[in-house]
Amino acid sequence: MMQTRFLLVALAAFAIPALAYHYNDYVLTTMKMETRQKIDDYTTQVHFDSNTKGGDKAVFLTNITKIGTNNGIDKFEAYVISPAIVRGRIKAKMFMNMVNHTLLAIHGFNVNFTDHLKECKDVTSGDKKSFYLLPIIWPSDGKLYRYWWDRGHSKKAGEALKECIALLGDKWSCVSLIAHSMGNRVLKYAASEKIHLDNIFMVAADVNADIFLKNAGEEIGSMVDINSSTNKQQGKIHVVYNEKDKALKWSSFINRKRLGKQELKQEKILPKLQGMVVSEKKWDTPDELKKDKEHDHSYQWEKAGIEFYEKKMHNP
Repeated sequence: MMQTRFLLVALAAFAIPALAYHYNDYVLTTMKMETRQKIDDYTTQVHFDSNTKGGDKAVFLTNITKIGTNNGIDKFEAYVISPAIVRGRIKAKMFMNMVNHTLLAIHGFNVNFTDHLKECKDVTSGDKKSFYLLPIIWPSDGKLYRYWWDRGHSKKAGEALKECIALLGDKWSCVSLIAHSMGNRVLKYAASEKIHLDNIFMVAADVNADIFLKNAGEEIGSMVDINSSTNKQQGKIHVVYNEKDKALKWSSFINRKRLGKQELKQEKILPKLQGMVVSEKKWDTPDELKKDKEHDHSYQWEKAGIEFYEKKMHNP
């Protein structure tokens, strides 16, 4: 009897953490939600799962909680929040000098959204950061063999995000954006001249290397804010690359040359974007990690990278 009781207690100890996933900050997503109940004029309770596909519009979520698992599919509860509430609370943080910048973060291919949220939470834990980090999640299938399907999902996600990103990135806000890997394809389709961003960080970008000779690159450039006194862009588009990136080597083989695997020369950029689009070689990693990291693709949240974003947001 004692052995049985001990076993049940032990199993419970492992079961509780499995159901205890919770993310209580704001998230912007294009995942389709199932409405459960309207709480008030600004808040609606919703359910979704880890296999949820993309919708036609983006929403802001908060208090994402795992409520169970069915046939290996995780189930979540969350609350859809009015964009005006989110925007107001972010501005309040800036007004009270808690932060001086907002950084939107789009994840890449083969990423479970809970992993992206955990990474974002880890980034802002510990030492105080000068920016507020707002994750953007889109329905990546999270499997390598689903690469081509995710390309389709990323296009739909980008188109759905335009309006909400424009609400955050206006002429009076200090907002920058980082996109990693295929998240740069999401960025490509989200691009709109109605969006105003201080800086864009395209890290390990899984898009064509000649994008800034095309209309798509011009549309991305249109989002970088103009300084009203000089009539010039006050921020930059930082293209961070790693020549030894193994994932982009594979992607270059099945696609064309990838932006995040090589230095971007100014002659490969439209004249109107030259000087605004700058190529940045992947930052150095500590010597003891270099052997493991030199072929890395997912280096966007390394300590040196976070310091790079902070520095450029203050001094583009």
